[in-house]
Amino acid sequence: MPHVEDYNEETQKSGKKKKKKAQQQWKESNILKHKNL
Repeated sequence: MPHVEDYNEETQKSGKKKKKKAQQQWKESNILKHKNL
């Protein structure tokens, strides 16, 4: 069992990655929406 602090840091890192990915997908879907207009 790793230290709680290490675990928190890891989840924060992966959370940031997920957020970034979601933002990119959102941007891409917005661009597609504008192209369809």
